[in-house]
Amino acid sequence: MQDVAHVLGRLRRFARFARPDVSEVDVALPALETLLKEVGAPYRLVGGAAVIHHGYERFMPDLHVLVSGEAWRGLREHSREHGFVLVSPRRLRHEPTGVRVHVFVSGDPILRSEGHAYPSPDCAGASSRDAAYVGLRGLLELLLRSRSYQGLADVMELLKKIDDRRYMTLEGEIAHDLREQLAKLRQEAIEELALASSEGDDNERETHGS
Repeated sequence: MQDVAHVLGRLRRFARFARPDVSEVDVALPALETLLKEVGAPYRLVGGAAVIHHGYERFMPDLHVLVSGEAWRGLREHSREHGFVLVSPRRLRHEPTGVRVHVFVSGDPILRSEGHAYPSPDCAGASSRDAAYVGLRGLLELLLRSRSYQGLADVMELLKKIDDRRYMTLEGEIAHDLREQLAKLRQEAIEELALASSEGDDNERETHGS
């Protein structure tokens, strides 16, 4: 699988034909990773970058990272050394590109999640391919608890990428209160895939019949 920054760069080059001012998030991501590594405290990249890492390519203007309280203190201390400035209690901005970094700190409440808090980076789990990114189970939990339209759309697309065996493993691992919602989205994902396949077959028959 391609490096996330490489994918973002390709998507940006394509998007800038429609929007010349599209965010240089592919430039900000390596700078953020360098800053996080210097801090040396636990973290996981989440949000759109993690969605790309797990196989669904889409462009996003911002970056999102899950950190411990210790890591957040380190980020604030070293941010300027890597071109970042604090612009709100839980947000940084990469000065050279203007890209915003949304920081989710362990223990902070998750908006619209009815009492749930952000887990620690270790509890969220790491991707087996790159520990800088949250694992798929942890990513799905964060996206579902966010209750945002984009988050639910991302879950749908990610579920289309996995087979039944992998899905059953994920359903067994995910938080119990999210399993019903996950199963519903899985069914919708399967139905969308079947519809797309049927439409593709119809188009092929029309092409050969003409």
